[in-house]
Amino acid sequence: MARSNLKKNGKTSKKPAAKMPGEWLYLNKEELPLRKIYELFNEAQNAEHWEAGVLEISLPESGTLDMEDLEGTLGDDEGDAYLLQNGIHTVFAATIRPEDYEKAKEIMFFITKKLGGYFCADTADFKPVVAAK
Repeated sequence: MARSNLKKNGKTSKKPAAKMPGEWLYLNKEELPLRKIYELFNEAQNAEHWEAGVLEISLPESGTLDMEDLEGTLGDDEGDAYLLQNGIHTVFAATIRPEDYEKAKEIMFFITKKLGGYFCADTADFKPVVAAK
């Protein structure tokens, strides 16, 4: 017999989790080196920075938020036009496991609160967005 997640009252037993993207961008109008983000975390010793332009931030009891310097470009004309139109000078790729989104979101919010800018999904409409209010 096929398994069902329906309860007797017809409602699902679990609310389906929204599928969050694993590929993100960190965009900032200021010119920031990746080392500046590393310095926010190195006292707690939960981040590793490689001179090759990669930063790995450990998430509490979870995976990592990995960031890579894209050197001010998204690599395509349409994306780079968006950067130019919005005065964006810092572009980092950020990668998470989608199931780690809630913990990664806390780290993304912390970074934007301290350094400005915003995280956005690496999607056609750059949504969802995570930024300090």
